[in-house]
Amino acid sequence: MNERKKLSLIINYTGIMFILALGFFLYQFVNTNYDRFGIHFRFLTFWALTGALVISGLLLIKRVRGTLENYHALSSTVAVLNAVVVFLYWKMFFIDPSLVNIEPLPWYQEYYLHIVGPSLIIIDALIINKSFTRHKQALSGIVLICVIYILWIEYVVSPLNLSPVGEITRGLPYPFLNNLSSMQRSMFYGSTILTAISFYMVGWFIAFIYTRIQKRKLVAY
Repeated sequence: MNERKKLSLIINYTGIMFILALGFFLYQFVNTNYDRFGIHFRFLTFWALTGALVISGLLLIKRVRGTLENYHALSSTVAVLNAVVVFLYWKMFFIDPSLVNIEPLPWYQEYYLHIVGPSLIIIDALIINKSFTRHKQALSGIVLICVIYILWIEYVVSPLNLSPVGEITRGLPYPFLNNLSSMQRSMFYGSTILTAISFYMVGWFIAFIYTRIQKRKLVAY
């Protein structure tokens, strides 16, 4: 495949990724509950979606202009954030959907937010953009976003919302969190941050192996 055709395919891929992210981002403002403080930004899923929209837009501009790839730290950070969302959502969903959903999501929204959208971002970061190279910046970004989100839901969202109501507290966006004590939530948050760091390391390893395979193919030719 010549470079021009390859670049065209990458631009088309990025365009689809951006259009989907933009469409579902705007859709949230139509299909959300404005009675709850923080609206849909109470959920980590929509932080991941916002990140996907930003990075896909930036990459689309770069690729259309034909300039060198960039934003590696941001790209890998967003990819890991989306991976964490997928992992946590389906882990809880298969136990009991009510643990993560206050009310059922439309099927197209559920599958885009928790499978399709994250997969597009992760594939781009691993294979197209080869983003897992800025380890210090990316890991710092991952931890920072996690900490900010935890502070946001614990000290802003929860005190300003009366639901969902759990056995111990109320107002935290995901129903299962309201059934956990402060200590249990702290342990859950800590394990989530460790999971995110582990996902980054897995992403780096996959990207490393893929790059080695590609180099061997070039040498073979």
